[in-house]
This record gives sequence, structure tokens and C-alpha cells, in this order.
Amino acid sequence: MNRTRCHIGLALAGLALFGMCSSTWADCGEGNGDCCAEGGNGTPGCDDEACCEAICAADPFCCDTSWDGICADSAQKSCEVCQGGGDEGVIIECFGENELCDDAFVINPGDTASGNSCEGAGCNDGSASCGSSDGADVWYTYTASCDDGVVSASTCQDFKDYDTVLSVHSGCPGDVGNEIVCNDDDCDTTDFQSTVTWNVTSGTTYLIRVAGFGGGCGDFDLTLTEDCPPDCDPPCDDGDQCTDDICLGDNVCEFVDNGECCEDCGTCAGDVNCDGMVDPLDSGAVLARFGLDPCNEENCKYDVNCDGAIDPLDSGFVLARFGLCDEPDVCKFEDSCPVEEVFNDNCEDAPVDSLSIGQTLTYNGTLTDATATCAALGSLGETWHAFDLTETATVTGSHCGTDPVFGNAFIVLDPECPCSGAFVFASSFDQFTCDDGNWAIHYAGLPAGDYWSPVILDPGFGNDGPYVWNISAK
Repeated sequence: MNRTRCHIGLALAGLALFGMCSSTWADCGEGNGDCCAEGGNGTPGCDDEACCEAICAADPFCCDTSWDGICADSAQKSCEVCQGGGDEGVIIECFGENELCDDAFVINPGDTASGNSCEGAGCNDGSASCGSSDGADVWYTYTASCDDGVVSASTCQDFKDYDTVLSVHSGCPGDVGNEIVCNDDDCDTTDFQSTVTWNVTSGTTYLIRVAGFGGGCGDFDLTLTEDCPPDCDPPCDDGDQCTDDICLGDNVCEFVDNGECCEDCGTCAGDVNCDGMVDPLDSGAVLARFGLDPCNEENCKYDVNCDGAIDPLDSGFVLARFGLCDEPDVCKFEDSCPVEEVFNDNCEDAPVDSLSIGQTLTYNGTLTDATATCAALGSLGETWHAFDLTETATVTGSHCGTDPVFGNAFIVLDPECPCSGAFVFASSFDQFTCDDGNWAIHYAGLPAGDYWSPVILDPGFGNDGPYVWNISAK
């Protein structure tokens, strides 16, 4: 699914190309298809010679075979003719998958991301205070899951010939002004690789820059580790879970949580009277039942910490959660929950939901009995979900949360319905954005508009039952 790209540089003033690829292509110039056409023009090359040669030098497929959606996406990011400029040429140097800070790949604790900073345009999008980090750089983003945690990012685990410089930044553009930590050469090897360690705050997003020393680029493996302190003091016993600074024991009741005792309450532990809010009425109800049998179906919801007794610990647990069910991001009693159960065998049946930057649409669906409704996607079958992107953004579609894991995914969006085949192709895809091994598909710089996203039926890869499909924009 990936195409090998040549490592090139684009000299903005003279529009000269240098690197390992030819800069002359027979299918570049007037009389060829539109360089900027959404989804590509379907023929080799395109009509703007400077733009065409630059894109084809980075991705020869665009001139050797077809100017497809990937080529068009690169042109829209990189060519003046596609940006509304009056002069022909290339205006943006960085168009690789995660060469820009704003296009950083997600990395989670425990992940090892393998990359090559020589791919794409080989540009430098940031700066750091240590080493000579003027070589090609790539970017990763990580969001902390705990307060007072200690996180390390390292390229030390493999012996490589690439001299890395690592830095961590609080935002984009990543430069010395927002640098948190920087390191050049801190491994017990002779390969000049790097490790950075810093303290984190829960919910804060950090940008990790992998750059080359002295203009270098190459292969690397980036490993991220996160060490979070225990939430409860003293720490919980083995088998217990720390929730809201309280240790929850194994529930000795047949009924697992109060959601099974009071169906309307969903999983909002503590809202024992099911009125949509955890408040003094709930703590009073627990207090009135101290000492009753928690394994009685009528009483089990009052054992809110699931330790096999209705006692002051339960009342304290409720007190600690006052107001929780009334928070807008906790969907318990609202009609507009973010997870919808839908099955759309035809794209016409998919509701078009608005998608803004910072928002995630999550769908639960099933491929059971799905049929093939789009000839351009083959004969296996598919379901559809649709969104209206309010502004240009990097959009990610993922099967995170699907169990069993889906082993395949479409890497296209359709800007039209009924299915047109004029697809927008993904700029990248991976199996580490999801921490469960499911696929995530990324569309960098996706213009505003309506898009239909197909989910593939492919029993050979396990894609034949219920699934979760998440669509997010950043």
C-alpha cells in the first residue's frame, strides 16, 4: 500500500531538484491532466511542468503510472498552481507523511515506531537547542494519561547508522522557544543515538521531534515509555482498581455494577437513584441501606465500590463523584450520545454528520449481511459512514476498539454518493495509533466538504462482524 519515495530537496528560489531521482518527465507540461484535480487526473503526469517534475521526483508512480489521489494531495500541499498563486512552481518543501509538526503521527506508551527521515521531501520543520539538528526531521505526538508521570522517548534500542537528535515541544511549530527537553547522543552504544525524559501532566499533548545531526537522515526506531505513579495512597491491593482515588474491590455480587441493577443509569456509578446526577440524594440513599445484603438484586447498586458491603466507603465514593453525570462529556442521559449503532449498506443511507477540528465521530456497526454496492470497491461488500468536514484538517479513520481486530481496511474516501470511484486516497496508515492493533487511516490536509467512508467486508482478514469506526479531525 505504500510507495517508495526518493529523497529529494526542493530549492524554492530556482525550483531546482536534487537527489537520487531524474528531474525530467515526458508527461509533465501542457496538454496533460490537471495537477490539482481532486482524486487525481487518471493519467501519468500533469499540466504544470515544475509542479509535475517535483512531485514525480518524490513519487515516480505519479509519472510512470498514474497521477492518482496521492499525487494530487502532494500537489495541493506543495505546488503554487494549486494554492491559487499566479506563478508556476513549488512553494512548500514538506509533503511527506509526518514531516510537518501539524501532521505528527500518534505514538502511545509501549509503542515502537519505525521510520525513515529520508522519505518524503527530507525537509526540516523545527529546531532544537542541542546538537546540530539541521537534518531531515519527522514528528510524533503523545498525550499523557497521568499527572506527575515520567516519560522517556528513545532511539537507543536498535543499532543504526543514523545519528539522531531528539527534542520534545509543547506545540507547533516545534522550535527552541517551546522546547521542553533535548538530547543528542545518550545511549550505551557507539551509534550516536538519543534519549529524552520529561515529567508530564495528564491530558497534555507533547510533540516529539526526531531529527538528524549535521544534515543526516536515516532509519530509526522510536520507543515511548510512560511511568505513572499510583493514583491511590496507599496503593490498592492486588486485583483492586483505583478509581477516583478510591480502591475498588472485586464485586462479590452476581451483579457486576449498578448499571445492571438500574438499567437507565448506564455505567454512571454513584447515581443510585437514576436522576442523571450524582448528588446528596444518592449519598443519602446509600446511607439508608448501610448493612443490607449487597447481593440482593434490589440492593446491589448501593455497593458502588463493589467490595461486597454497603458501608461508609460507598457513601464516600458517591460524595467524591458529585456532579459527574452532569458533565457534558459523560453521556448517560443525553439523546445525542457520541456512539451510534447504525448499519448502512448503501452510502445513500448514511447520515452525514458534521465533523470539526478536535471532534471525533464514533460509530458501532456490523458487516453481517453487508453487500457490495460500489463496483469500484470490488465484490466483497461494505457499509458506509459519512461526514461533513467544516474546514481543511488532517482526518483519521480507525477501527480502534474493534474486537476481534479487523485485519483490513479501505484507504479511500469518496467525495460523492452514489459511489463515484473518484476516491481520495490516504496519505498514510498504521497499526500503532490504535493500542489494540487495529488499522488507522490518515488523510493529511483534507479539504472541507462531504465525504463517504466505506468499511470493508473481508472475512479472510476477520472483517465480518461488529465493528467500531472512529472518524476524527485535527
